Amino acid sequence: MGKTVAKLIADAPLSLEQKMSWHLRGNMEPPAPESMIPVAVQAVQFDAYGFDWDTTMLDLPPGSTYYGKNEASLRAIIEGHRLEFYLIKTDDNNQGANHA
Repeated sequence: MGKTVAKLIADAPLSLEQKMSWHLRGNMEPPAPESMIPVAVQAVQFDAYGFDWDTTMLDLPPGSTYYGKNEASLRAIIEGHRLEFYLIKTDDNNQGANHA
């Protein structure tokens, strides 16, 4: 599991939602809740549009908190769920995968 599997999932001919499901539910230990899949998809999409990692806050699903809050920064979602392999290089973000 881990990076090798993440690279395989990222390169697979799957939708972003399917990739996030496989990654969060099958490649993380412990698995992330299924309710985090839409948040992970949103994080990857926001990065592709160039949203700032530190100032962009994402709402967490009911029952999930980040340091006691019901929202987390784009950086916290991407880094905390190891989504770097799924980032998409675009003209809007000027960087793509593995930027911080």
